[in-house]
Amino acid sequence: MAAYIKDIVSGLFLVLIAGIGFWEASNIKPRFPMGVDSGFFPQIAFGMLGLFAFFIAARALYSKTGTQDDVPILPAGKKAAALTILAIVAYCLVIPVAGFAIATFFFLTAQMLILAPKGSMKPLWFMGISGVITMIVYAAFTYGFNLVLPTGTVW
Repeated sequence: MAAYIKDIVSGLFLVLIAGIGFWEASNIKPRFPMGVDSGFFPQIAFGMLGLFAFFIAARALYSKTGTQDDVPILPAGKKAAALTILAIVAYCLVIPVAGFAIATFFFLTAQMLILAPKGSMKPLWFMGISGVITMIVYAAFTYGFNLVLPTGTVW
């Protein structure tokens, strides 16, 4: 199958998934009476997914060229993808127990270690960046949006 046809089909499929996700996010019942409810950020994420997927399909349709079929996926890329999926699953399982702050700190550190080139591993630097990002996100959601993030049983 030509690469541009794959891009058109996958782009349209992702537009469909984004539409379903956006619709589902709009049906999330708000937990707290305020301006930003629980469905706001999922709607933003699904809206962006749909927009970018549409751009992929439109570019392939317009130019009749898609991504290159002959570009091999390196084994290191497959390993990083598998470890990323494993880290996401672990994050989803740990967040109810450890809470947002602890789980997010370790998840971000793990992702940086997984995705960093082997020659530039700086674990202490990664931990510092993860801590700062976790604090910024926690403060933005807690104080800026007045949303309660998972506290877990540890934190």
